[in-house]
Amino acid sequence: MVFPSKISSPQPVPRSLLLGAGVAVPQLQPAFSESSVPPPTAAMLAVLNARMGSSGGGDQVSPDVGSGSDEVSLERALQHARGESAGLRASLERTDRTLAGVRSRLMTQDQELRRVMADSSRHLDRIAQLEAHVASLTAQLAGTGRELVEVKASLATAESERGKASRRSRFFHGRYHRVLQDVDNLDSRLKGHLEELRFANVARREAEDDAREARRDLARLRHESARALERLRSRLGDLLDAHSSRVPSDLYRRLLDRVRAYTARFGPLESALFGEGEADDILSDDAGEEHVEQAGGEGESGGRDVEGGDVLSSVERGESVAAVVQDADMSDVD
Repeated sequence: MVFPSKISSPQPVPRSLLLGAGVAVPQLQPAFSESSVPPPTAAMLAVLNARMGSSGGGDQVSPDVGSGSDEVSLERALQHARGESAGLRASLERTDRTLAGVRSRLMTQDQELRRVMADSSRHLDRIAQLEAHVASLTAQLAGTGRELVEVKASLATAESERGKASRRSRFFHGRYHRVLQDVDNLDSRLKGHLEELRFANVARREAEDDAREARRDLARLRHESARALERLRSRLGDLLDAHSSRVPSDLYRRLLDRVRAYTARFGPLESALFGEGEADDILSDDAGEEHVEQAGGEGESGGRDVEGGDVLSSVERGESVAAVVQDADMSDVD
């Protein structure tokens, strides 16, 4: 809000009110005061009385007054007085007109002065209101100044916090870039490991296929081996029965018991390979395969242990039991 430096009246004070400027009042002085007419004497008064009395029928003029040069001078004085009176009368009329103009101007100026005073009073009231408003605005400005100081302090605090946040942001931005680089490195390494795992998976599948084929071949070979062992067992039993009927001796009996004890080990191999006729389960069960391998190992060790002699191979080749007995080591027999 802009306040005027000074308040001017909408109606300026007329210049005629300032120290009476422009008001001309003529001086009312009698004209005879400066004339050369002598003052009236007793003779002049007598002449006047005589003439006024003769013309108006009034008092008689004193007989002491003559009608000579005094009357002429009196006439002249009267004429001059009449002229002066007419001049004074005209001057009075002019003065009256001037006074009437001055009076009208004074009335107008008085009205203007009253209007100026009324305007001044209104302006004074307005000035008082404006001063009160200025005082309230000054108080508000003081409060605003205090708030501005607080805001400046808050801005300084916020600026320091912003500086700290900016430094932390730069620090975390650097860490973010380092983490991105680490992630890129890990991504490249993971891609390499994925390729290796893909190749390893392909190799594992191929190895599983090969192992599956090997297990099938092993199961087939074990099946054939079991069947061959069964045939050899039955044939060995027949041979033992035939020889026992022909050679009844204690040495042969002990040897026969020993051979029968070794041949009894073929039983678990048969039950593991052909138990309940489940050959397909052997191909898919690794635990059963390990059990079969252990049983097969025991059967093989049982089939190849007659004091260093190979009984099954000898029987397969059709050799006689006597030849086997002759080739065997008899050091432990009493």
